[in-house]
This record gives sequence, C-alpha cells and structure tokens, in this order.
Amino acid sequence: MKKKYYLSALTLLIVGGVIAGCRNRSDNTDSSTKTSVSTTSMSDSTDKNQSESGETSETSKSSSSSSVSTSEMTTESPEEQAKQVLDQLAASFPADNLPTFILTANTKKYISAATTPITEKTNFRILYYAEDQPINVNSSELNSLKPIASFEKVSFNSADEAKNAIGKLEDYSGQEVDLGFGLTGYQQGAAGSSYLTWPEGNWNLTIKASNIEGENPVSLGKEVVNYLEENTLPAPNTDGTIRLEVGENGEYQTNSVVWQEQTIVYKIHHFNAIQAVKMAVSAN
Repeated sequence: MKKKYYLSALTLLIVGGVIAGCRNRSDNTDSSTKTSVSTTSMSDSTDKNQSESGETSETSKSSSSSSVSTSEMTTESPEEQAKQVLDQLAASFPADNLPTFILTANTKKYISAATTPITEKTNFRILYYAEDQPINVNSSELNSLKPIASFEKVSFNSADEAKNAIGKLEDYSGQEVDLGFGLTGYQQGAAGSSYLTWPEGNWNLTIKASNIEGENPVSLGKEVVNYLEENTLPAPNTDGTIRLEVGENGEYQTNSVVWQEQTIVYKIHHFNAIQAVKMAVSAN
C-alpha cells in the first residue's frame, strides 16, 4: 500500500469480462445456491443513528421501483454495457466511491447488478453478476442467478460500534514468513487448515488454506503483497480487515474486505480472493 494507483472505470472495464480463478471447486452458476434480488427503492441517506439490530439478509423479490434505472441496454459490447451498469449505480449512490473493478480479463462476460432491501443499519447493498448476455440492473431475471460479488455500506451509532463490527484480529504469532517488501507474515495451522496473517498499515490480512487440499497460503500472500506494493487500498479509520481463501468454492461471500470510516463500515465480498482485493482498491 505504498503508491496510489488510480484506476478509471473505463480502463478497468475494457479488461473486465470474466471471473478470474485458478481452481474452481464448483461451478459459479450452480443453481442450487441462487440468490434472489430485489428492486426495492434504495436511498443513500439512511439515518446513521439507527438501531444496531438488523443484519443484512439475503434478498427477496419486490415489485417496487428502484432508484437505479432499469432502462434497456442499447449496446451488445460487454465493455460498454458494463460501463452503463456502473454509471447507473454511481449516479444512484453519488456520496460513495463504488468499486469499478468487478472482474478481470479472460472470456467476455456481461456485468449486471441488483440493489437489495435496506435494513435498520444498511444504507445500501449491491449484488454484482457476470452473465453471457446483457441483463438490466434490477431486472427480475437476476432473481434466479448467482452473484459473484457484493458491495455494502452500513451505518452505526458511533465510531466505537463501527470499529467493533470490523472484527479485526491481530494474532501475529507462529512461523515467520518473508512476504517481501519488508513485510513478515505469521503462519499457523489448525484443524486441517493453515492461516497466514500479517499487518499492513491499519489493515490486518488473513489467508486461509486447506491442508487437506494441499494448499499453502504463502503463495497467495505474496501475490497480495506484491499487488498492494503498487496499488492502494482505502485508508480505514481506524480499522480494516481482509480475509481471503486459497482456491474457490463459487460463493461470493467467501472473500471479504471490510473497513471503517468513522461511523460507517464498507464491505466487499467476491468469490475470488485476488479479485476481492482489486475490487477494494478500485473503490479507493
């Protein structure tokens, strides 16, 4: 996290198109865990002094209109269609820096998104999709499809409540590992898994690997460190935590990047570990 590397939405989306991943354990389009979406109207002005109860839950259908336009897409280009989607979302939530990097290059895919119902604390939550054909934002077609990523903004009554919600762990013990650029990781093993943890600024990063699958967290840890040497994450105030897993299980909740800004907590999830980090960098 040394030098700022500003990413334009258009540049990133030109290479955007498909989920990157080295070892899919399950098909990302598995219909057994489809997520239902909502076209409920979203607002970016939820009272920050709301009750702490009411966690974000999976979505359900709604016939209500959305603040995000569902106008028909007019282009067949995945890059241009993705730009339309991200522009619509940015216009709907102008007070926040939304991610502009959702996928990476490989096979071309169309990006779509759905906003979900507001809870007592959640200002907004966006689910992202990658499909073989263009689908309008908040289309009912997304109800039967599976998200590949999400971005959420949650408000708390105080900075202390927000800090506690981060759940930052700072157990820097175990075997020392040189991650490069002067950073030291700490590797531990437990119950068939191994964990690599290290601090970077106000961030704590943890990578989980399966010993049963013969995985090692060090390779991914070095990849993340190398990427962050040239690219800057959002600066948390005061805590941020990144939790990644080696390999993939197809679930977008698997990898998370969560950070605090005063009484606000932002959450990014992605089914692919390194893409979760890149998505967070693009929200900086």
